[in-house]
Amino acid sequence: MTDRYNDIMNMERPEPSRQRMSLSERATQFAPFAALNGHHEALAETARVTNVFVEPGEYELQELSTSLTLMLMQNRTPEIEIRYFQPDMRKSGGEYLTLRGQFRKIDEVTHELIMADSTRVSLSNINSLRILNDD
Repeated sequence: MTDRYNDIMNMERPEPSRQRMSLSERATQFAPFAALNGHHEALAETARVTNVFVEPGEYELQELSTSLTLMLMQNRTPEIEIRYFQPDMRKSGGEYLTLRGQFRKIDEVTHELIMADSTRVSLSNINSLRILNDD
């Protein structure tokens, strides 16, 4: 069988028709890649912590009602600070936010408190309300 390949055994290796790759180009072929698109983002979203909405107690609801009544009885739009729960759009739970600004009105149809900058907060999500410039 060795006689069969004698004619090619001592031949020079043929030159490739394409230009040879550099070592760094060859290394990039084996670099890691994202086999699953969005997998990293999905893991980060799962790991993101949200808070649970805590229903205000009877005392907190009474204080909130008193503050809202005082605010509505005034002939001016006071500056207020509210702490409210913002539900998360992607998963259960949400976060508590504090908003400070000029009160404009309460929308009785949508049950929302509307600020001067048009920010809307659902009355059912308000945890506390404080009138800041109560002169």
